[in-house]
Amino acid sequence: MTKHNPPCAAVDPVTAKEEGARLTDHEWRMQEAIAGRAHYVPGNPEAKAELEAMRKAKKPSATEEKKSMITLTMSLDDTLKLRQATENVPYLVSSAANVFRMLWSLTSAGFTPPEDQLCAIYELCARGLESAAAKEGDTLDRFDMELRDALKAEGITE
Repeated sequence: MTKHNPPCAAVDPVTAKEEGARLTDHEWRMQEAIAGRAHYVPGNPEAKAELEAMRKAKKPSATEEKKSMITLTMSLDDTLKLRQATENVPYLVSSAANVFRMLWSLTSAGFTPPEDQLCAIYELCARGLESAAAKEGDTLDRFDMELRDALKAEGITE
């Protein structure tokens, strides 16, 4: 039988071989089939049953979980609302960061603007953020709930 080196140096959970141990041709083919990198149908019924049992017992790796797909069905109207609600979020957050950065740099440099000017800046910032939260907040909240429901349907909890 042909011997193959395992693809990584760690202990293989399928064959329980120690580091550096070589796999038989059958073990290597089964390992590749379980990992989804090859198709292998063993010739005897016991080996087929063993392969199925190993496939069922195999837990998905972190990489495989990251590649998992979830389908979310949304109406065209909801999709357009979501796009509209999210398209200005990066701009809004960036603008708010710029305002706070400006206020911080003025204050840290020892310059204190008159109180009425500071109050005007705070009021305009508050109104802008409140307007955005009222306008886009409901859509984003609804989308968040739909995403949570989709994850829950897939058995994924936070």
